[in-house]
Amino acid sequence: MVLLFPIASQAQSAATSSPREVFAFDKAKSFIQKGAPVEAIQHLELFLVNYPNSGLAPDVLITLGETLVQQGDFKKALEALHLFLEKFPQEPRVHDVRYRASEIYFKAGETEEAISLWKEVVGQEELKNAVYRRATEIYTEQ
Repeated sequence: MVLLFPIASQAQSAATSSPREVFAFDKAKSFIQKGAPVEAIQHLELFLVNYPNSGLAPDVLITLGETLVQQGDFKKALEALHLFLEKFPQEPRVHDVRYRASEIYFKAGETEEAISLWKEVVGQEELKNAVYRRATEIYTEQ
């Protein structure tokens, strides 16, 4: 699985997390690498139950969301990303997560929700072009 945006803070998060937390996240990611997404999802969800305040929780939520998208479970993917937005509003990747959630809403056919998130992201210079490009694609498709 290729993440559509970087897990930039993972090294920092791992430095503030216990060895058990790092091991649990690595184990979940190993299932992704082995092509076993169902097991990965189970381990990522278990991580969030066992370590809800972990420094790795933002990374786990992003990975969970992406894995769920790969499985076609847009509803649960959006739940994971919205939990990220709720729990970590000051996290540096918050705008990337909003943009990714908007893409998932479009895939799920929920255009109004996607546009609502776009409005929150369009002011971010690094994402502005992506939003405009995607809007043009959607307009052209119609």
